[in-house]
Amino acid sequence: MTQTQLSRTVAPTGVPAVSLSGVTKSFGAVEAVRGIDLQLQPGEIVAFLGPNGAGK
Repeated sequence: MTQTQLSRTVAPTGVPAVSLSGVTKSFGAVEAVRGIDLQLQPGEIVAFLGPNGAGK
């Protein structure tokens, strides 16, 4: 995985902007994601990639 360092920094507040716990998403019998736990701090950018490189 490649990470890019941003020139702008955001001071951590200790309080996540987004918090997810145990998230699952299915399309019929197909589970796209299972058991996602995630906390994003203000200013963070995240992308989900599947096994074939497609974004979620």
